[in-house]
Amino acid sequence: MSETSSFVEGAALADDLLAPLLRDAVALERDGFASPADIDAAMRLGAGHPRGPLAVLGRAVETVPPVAAVTPAPLGRVGVVGAGTMATGIAEAIAKGGGEAVLVARSAAGAQRSKDEIAGRAARSVARGRLTQDAADELVARVMTGTSLEALAGVELVVEAVVERLEVKQELFVQLERAVPEIPLATNTSSFRVRDVSASMEDPGRALALHFFNPAAAMKLVEVVGHEQTDPRGLELGGAWARSIGKQTVTCGDESGFLVNRLLIPYLNDAARTCAQRGVSPASADEAVVARHGHPMGPFALMDLIGIDVMVFALETLRDAFGAPRYAPCEALRGLAAEGRLGRKTGEGFLRYG
Repeated sequence: MSETSSFVEGAALADDLLAPLLRDAVALERDGFASPADIDAAMRLGAGHPRGPLAVLGRAVETVPPVAAVTPAPLGRVGVVGAGTMATGIAEAIAKGGGEAVLVARSAAGAQRSKDEIAGRAARSVARGRLTQDAADELVARVMTGTSLEALAGVELVVEAVVERLEVKQELFVQLERAVPEIPLATNTSSFRVRDVSASMEDPGRALALHFFNPAAAMKLVEVVGHEQTDPRGLELGGAWARSIGKQTVTCGDESGFLVNRLLIPYLNDAARTCAQRGVSPASADEAVVARHGHPMGPFALMDLIGIDVMVFALETLRDAFGAPRYAPCEALRGLAAEGRLGRKTGEGFLRYG
């Protein structure tokens, strides 16, 4: 095959793989799920695409979502519940944005581990000349820790980032409602609807979603989502606060996956299924997508980075939420998960690492 023929075939494959995502974006806009500007900004900032899907289709879309003319003042102290990767990253993002974070973990060891991770990244920034030592010390000092919800006294907003299990989040929101009265309570989920997370609360109007992306301290996007009972003032406050720490916000309807995952995860599943049917290798598909569309990485490298187990969970959640057979994890993903080949974290997924 000539070099020209190979390029043409690669471009055609890349277009075929992207086509379902473009159709989904048009459908979400048509259904009023999200604005055109938010759809495009979500995929640029949340998935690293150089252009949003509607811009790819040649539609005129604002490059920056509109910001409310009047926004509340930035918050001073914000609580973060959890001590995993996302909770630690959100606390770091708050501190980097000039705010104070109170991180509440289940144990003193977990709290210390989160604090040490933040301190370690600050130290590396000093070594690379990106921060002065004084600035690094101030950043770390803006993250306080605790092991009880009582430590949240005096915060103006709470962001929950615990394990992605609905019953755990529901119980935590009931506890938070009692521990910190009146203030908005945000979940970092994108798997579950806000109305489901808050279903057991006495006042579900306090609940919203502030969905950060990993790594939270670096990624600029935050999805701000409410449900039909969410207090508009709390939703406005949450969005304004996220912007005050340097994030860009988008909003959408209260459905599983919100905006980025609703577009990205099915696209990746479709890519794996299509390439398996056509006998196209993951490496060849990735090369074609990067060359044709300028994505930072192809779909298979991205699935390996996300984690095959995370992909399967996200797809099963979408399938259960919408009942669409297309959302069922494809055979290739199920096979890798069963074999324990989960991507970069295990050294092998669709591709091999190390």
